[in-house]
Amino acid sequence: MTEKQTLRLFGVSEDTVYERLAELFSSDALTVDLAAEDGDIALCLASTDAATLAQATETVAARLGAYVYSLDGESLEALTVALLTEKKKTVAVAESCTGGLIASRLTGVPGCSAVFGTGVVAYSWDCKKQQLGVSADTLDTYGAVSAETAREMADGIRRQAGTDVGLATTGEAGPQAAEDKPVGTVFIALADAKRTWVRELHLDAARMDREAIRREAAGNALDLTRRYLQAYPTVMAGGERQRDYATRQKDESKTASERLAAAVLPWRGNRKHRLIKFGAWAAAFALLVVGLLSVYNRILTPLTNRELQGDLADLYWGGTSDLTEDTPGTNRYPDGMTAQFRSLYDINSDVAGWVRIPDTTVNYPVTLHADGYYDNHNFNDQYSIYGQPYFYAGNTHDTLQTDRVLAIRGNNTRDEQMFSSLLSYRRIAYLRENALIEMNTLYTASRWEIFAVAVVDERDRASSFEYFVPSFDDAAAFSQYTEQLRRRSLFLSDATLTADDSVLLLVTNAEREYGFTGARLVVAARRLTTAESSANYSVNYRMLWPAAYTQRTTTRATTKLPPTTTTTTTVTSDSTTSTQESSTTLDAGDSTTSTEESTTTETDAVDVHATTTLPQGSQPDTGGGETDDAENNDDDHLRN
Repeated sequence: MTEKQTLRLFGVSEDTVYERLAELFSSDALTVDLAAEDGDIALCLASTDAATLAQATETVAARLGAYVYSLDGESLEALTVALLTEKKKTVAVAESCTGGLIASRLTGVPGCSAVFGTGVVAYSWDCKKQQLGVSADTLDTYGAVSAETAREMADGIRRQAGTDVGLATTGEAGPQAAEDKPVGTVFIALADAKRTWVRELHLDAARMDREAIRREAAGNALDLTRRYLQAYPTVMAGGERQRDYATRQKDESKTASERLAAAVLPWRGNRKHRLIKFGAWAAAFALLVVGLLSVYNRILTPLTNRELQGDLADLYWGGTSDLTEDTPGTNRYPDGMTAQFRSLYDINSDVAGWVRIPDTTVNYPVTLHADGYYDNHNFNDQYSIYGQPYFYAGNTHDTLQTDRVLAIRGNNTRDEQMFSSLLSYRRIAYLRENALIEMNTLYTASRWEIFAVAVVDERDRASSFEYFVPSFDDAAAFSQYTEQLRRRSLFLSDATLTADDSVLLLVTNAEREYGFTGARLVVAARRLTTAESSANYSVNYRMLWPAAYTQRTTTRATTKLPPTTTTTTTVTSDSTTSTQESSTTLDAGDSTTSTEESTTTETDAVDVHATTTLPQGSQPDTGGGETDDAENNDDDHLRN
């Protein structure tokens, strides 16, 4: 008994189908019939062996990918209605060159009334302006047959009908061109509340009549819609964010506000009453503004940032690329960029990587430096106190694969967002539990293991220690650089860095935590290979503190204590215990401190449980940098 199966394809040429499925057409165990009409291909497979038929179906799906829209002969319009129903979306259609064909095909499907909003045939400029809100400037500048007009038609019908999606077509179907575009030029646009996608067609008017052009344009419109719906809730590649209508709405809102203000402000009455009422209104308005700003900064801004970063993470980790890899415009991505970054690159071409620390809140896209633009702007180019993590200026799209050191700066917002959680690395227990970092560039996915957690002074980079050096002249320079990081680290690691290793730096502000301007916490990690095991960590009791930190502790240690006997301080680590004796005078509210050189100071970090007895006439030892723990948490790194 012969079994049959009909697959439907759209957007691929017959020649391509024959080329990619050559062995199926020549198979003795399989019969393949191909019928093409208006860009839609019906591929009928028949065989007496069910296994052969199933294998052939899998081959077609694998080799033609997103071009295959149905495995059971379902029409494009039927699939579109089914997807709208499944995704709980509604659509409205504005047609120019297709003259109602799209609406006719959709409404011919049973159950379409639940998902189809309205359809408008907008041939004239007046109809496009009055019914769809297309700007007169757009029509004058670009003409009716243009990507810009198609965008505004799609967004206009979506707004007018109140649907989730708007679909529009405009083009030259012939036989004569009404504008300066060749016959066969068609623009199809699809718009949702955030983005608009445009597909540009150049159909062969020499072999197609007016009706054939209209039918193929309608099929392309339905195909664009089904690709959008199949990708949802991830974002289909190639879209552009809405801007023009948002600007227009803002201007209209401003005009309404001005009219309202003119109606309610106390312009009438004698001068005394006007001043009293004006003062009352001004005070009420000021209180309202303060209240709204407080709510916005304390509640809405954090929630908005979490929502944005969560959406970006969904795009990156949960997105799919096979539905978009053949769509127009994919050749504009950087050579060698992995497909996982395509949706993010469509939103913001400054994206250069992704950083994630498993089991923490760090899970963000990383942008280029852009002259510090992302210190106070988010991934969507909006002003934000949270900013967006970004590579230092020395790391660019062109050097990400060659730089020995990659450095990422993120804001310390002190609410567990962005890079504020990096301050938890001052605790050795946290370091041991979260020692691995995932940081992928546009081109390479990598895992990194932390080998140092350093405190540096941003102001001393030129004179004392430049912690970000993208490349090195030789292995000795690289070794000296990594050793400097280790000496300034709160903890020691037994990881061995070789001349071939690469380094990742995660940097954030720590001025409040360490009490001096320019304080930065630098988490340094080395790129891992799959064969490497986890490192072991211990407290570094002789780390180098920045001079500004030791000077701060020296200033605070000014109050002498009453005469006592010698000072004995017990120093404890995971592996050793030692006793140090020194003469010390301390501030009445502080513990033991020590003094070293004026630039960068080598110190003996002291266990917070140490016991101290002080002599008369002793001098302050501020090199240990131990400060008021309740105020600055400087001894967190000793809490294991």
